[in-house]
Amino acid sequence: VNVISQRYSKLCLMLYKAHNIFIDEDGNLETPRKGSKSSVCGDGSDDDALSKLKKVEPPAILNVHRWSLEEDLTLLKAVPYLGNMWAELSSRFIPHRDRGHLRKRYQV
Repeated sequence: VNVISQRYSKLCLMLYKAHNIFIDEDGNLETPRKGSKSSVCGDGSDDDALSKLKKVEPPAILNVHRWSLEEDLTLLKAVPYLGNMWAELSSRFIPHRDRGHLRKRYQV
């Protein structure tokens, strides 16, 4: 492993911790929920956490294919609450990205 990749992984960990994205000791993110849409909106506790997330603006025209830091952080914060409901996540927070784009970005 070279020095650049080590520095990049340390930077990613620092960014995640600064934005309250939890990573376990093995380096894995929180497991997304398997529940249905009704479990997301049921008791209101998830709605409070999701209401703190803001809709992400699309990137500049020349950088359409690049992902911004705000898009990545919003995706990482929303998946533990919404689970694998990519279409819902896309319509609520990142409308300029397709559900397939969100799924692939989260898996990478």
